[in-house]
Amino acid sequence: MYKIIKIVFAALMIALVSTVLYLFMFNTGEHEDNSVILHNWDYRMGAAPSDSTVFAEWRDQANDDQGWKSIEFPNNPKDRGTQNEMWLRTILPYGEFPDPSLSVQVFEHYQIYSGERLIYSFGSFDPLQRTKYPGTPLRIVKLPNDALGKPLYLHVYSQSKNMGIISDAKLGTRADFNLQILHSGTERLIFGFLYMVSGLIFLVISTNLSKQWVFTSFSAFLLFYGLYSICLTKVIYLFYDAPMFWTFTELITLYLWVGAMLSFIEQMFGAGYLQVIRKLWQFTCICAVVFLSGIGFNLITIPQAVIFYLLFIAISIVIVLVHIAHKAWTGNREAGVVLIGLAIVSATGLMDIFKYMFRMTSNLPSFTNLSILLFICILIYLMVKRLSVMLELMKKTEKMAVVGQMAASVAHEIRNPMTVISGFLQLMKKDIQNPTHLHAIMSEINRINEMINNFLLFSNPSQVQFVKHSIKDLLDETILLFQPLLNERMVRIIFEYEESLPYTLECDPNKIKQVLMNLIKNAIESMDDRGNIHISLSFDSHKAVQIRISDQGIGISPELLKQIWEPFFTTKQNGTGLGLMVSLKIIELHQGTISVQSKKQEGTTFLIELPTSHVLLA
Repeated sequence: MYKIIKIVFAALMIALVSTVLYLFMFNTGEHEDNSVILHNWDYRMGAAPSDSTVFAEWRDQANDDQGWKSIEFPNNPKDRGTQNEMWLRTILPYGEFPDPSLSVQVFEHYQIYSGERLIYSFGSFDPLQRTKYPGTPLRIVKLPNDALGKPLYLHVYSQSKNMGIISDAKLGTRADFNLQILHSGTERLIFGFLYMVSGLIFLVISTNLSKQWVFTSFSAFLLFYGLYSICLTKVIYLFYDAPMFWTFTELITLYLWVGAMLSFIEQMFGAGYLQVIRKLWQFTCICAVVFLSGIGFNLITIPQAVIFYLLFIAISIVIVLVHIAHKAWTGNREAGVVLIGLAIVSATGLMDIFKYMFRMTSNLPSFTNLSILLFICILIYLMVKRLSVMLELMKKTEKMAVVGQMAASVAHEIRNPMTVISGFLQLMKKDIQNPTHLHAIMSEINRINEMINNFLLFSNPSQVQFVKHSIKDLLDETILLFQPLLNERMVRIIFEYEESLPYTLECDPNKIKQVLMNLIKNAIESMDDRGNIHISLSFDSHKAVQIRISDQGIGISPELLKQIWEPFFTTKQNGTGLGLMVSLKIIELHQGTISVQSKKQEGTTFLIELPTSHVLLA
């Protein structure tokens, strides 16, 4: 599975890089634009007369203070006041357009007239229906062949704070406009599909990993953000022209991808102070239900819901940045990498939010797409790296499971006869004047019993019993036990610690002592006669107890260093290969870590760290 994941990740990276290069070449290529921007707009607030004769005179009236007025850009006239209805007019220029069409994007409801003819209508002007928000999609409107050189009128109705045309209205051919849409929207469309494919891959991975919600939330984020990106493109209208369907899909996926992203941050870096990250994504779920219900019952409009939610996203960005920055400050490397990518995306994202809030458009600049692409690539890299570590741990867990199963059966089969043999030998020992051979037999029996106890630790880890105990006292007792062997080999132990600190832990003293005995014994045996073993006891910056044991022995080669934690691996002639594996298991049961550094002919250092939760500072 690990090789498959690596291949998939490499394929995704190649696909993303190839897409960027293709889009760069595609976007830098020449694209002839024969369209004409419509200028010289007039506007008039209010509704037109219903009488056809009066309407014709009203429509053709010259500009004056009481009627038509010139406007530089047909958007949000200063004298709008509380009015929601407006007319716009301009003169279409002459030109050679084989299929004359109008490219226009208008706030909410509008009608387009060529002279006296109604040629297009979007939304509704029925008083009972026009309260519903119809969206603001780009429209390509076919014009009559005789419309060129004649007046063009737009009848606009909007209940939002914005009224009129969103961006430049253009006159051109339908084919040219469709090419422009493809040219401008292909980038986001391809990225959206790539994000969704990546999300599906991680969804498959998450279904094969039980209770690994970080992969589930990440896959949900990629899927919903990919669909959200697709909804923001204009290309989708060329395939399925249903503005309200895409508007609601865009709104729903906006709630979903933000909620999934916040859940992913919680899974990666914790819920934060007062579990604020968890409360943010839970609030996102509440917002989705409340706002969608409010829109469905016409209690609020889509623009109002979007503006409120964008404010919530802006606040969430700040909170998430502070939370991840704190994690990065405490030494979390993943948080540091994510912080850099998120800061870039946040800067461009906040610009986009403010642009939307003040101009009511969701079009992102191109560098925002690239910053999001970079950020998602960073996240994919971190998730694949985390997955590889998890797969390695799964391999070790499988080995441990095999050892556990074997331990239970071996211990059951050997324990009973060993007890009988030990009992008879003890009886025989009382009647023999020279018990040398019996001492040797008893020593071997004790050695087998020790091996059985090590096996049982894997088959039944619940035997660990936590009590309050001084880790310094455990080290003193362990060093004292080895004093005869130290004198024999002329090895000296240098024990360093700060006397003012208590070093009291909640631990299983016997198990921790077993670990210390394993490591100190290995250190003594790794050295030729004479030398020093340095043992230090301290607290690190996070108030976790550190036990460092360093020797001046022969060291371990890099090849063998990777295998020392594996069961039955040993470099000793009479070793069982279980000592370090048992030590690792004991430390893990104490929620701690154990690491090793070694160089040939220079020595080996083992570092044990026990977490704050087991430390009593007072």
